[in-house]
Amino acid sequence: MSCGLGSSAALAVSVAASLLAFARPQKDGKLEGSNWIGVCEDDARLISSWAFEAEKIIHGNPSGIDNTVCTFENVVKMKNDKREVLTNLASLQMLITNTKVPRDTKKLVSGVRQLKEKHPKVMSGIFDVIDCISEDFLGILQSQPATDQSQQEKLEELVVLNQGLLGTIGVSHASIEKICKITAKYGLKSKLTGGGGGGCVITLLPRGLSPKVLEQVSDDLNSSGFECLQAEVGVQGVQILQ
Repeated sequence: MSCGLGSSAALAVSVAASLLAFARPQKDGKLEGSNWIGVCEDDARLISSWAFEAEKIIHGNPSGIDNTVCTFENVVKMKNDKREVLTNLASLQMLITNTKVPRDTKKLVSGVRQLKEKHPKVMSGIFDVIDCISEDFLGILQSQPATDQSQQEKLEELVVLNQGLLGTIGVSHASIEKICKITAKYGLKSKLTGGGGGGCVITLLPRGLSPKVLEQVSDDLNSSGFECLQAEVGVQGVQILQ
């Protein structure tokens, strides 16, 4: 898909799981529906490692987070090359909108690097704030249940702050800003995801949002030339259909 959603990792994980299922029967699996089998921990790690090797072929030096997210259920926290699968987080609904603008990740990374070389203290400060935003966001999701209005407002404020900082370091795009403005008309907060410069935008969908409003904002985005779909954070990882 080439829009920053980890589709290559999803394909790699699917192929790896298929090869494993073909090679030998599932062991210690757990039923997750009528014919779906969830893989055991050891098999999940093996599938993820195979998928990571495929990601290396495609991307050269991937972080490994995409294949980890696709393989294991729930949410993955990654910091300083350390990955941690998190459980028991508050559920989160969002709208994902594809700008349909192709990304030039190398150019974006180069631009950020140049800014960092010119303004090391400023950029370091911005990155520290972005890190704080991520930690605060995660902390709210871990404070089960994150269902009250004040918690929802905090999440939305963090999304807006994050998008503003990402724009400051030059990785936003006119199409991304347009999506943010469209969703803001309906009281919804959005930010870029992935490398920026196009790709996709995520919009938080608060609990209790009426289906009518969701339909209206989706129609507005689609009529503006974008493409959107609804998603949930922290769902089941790789499964094998028996």
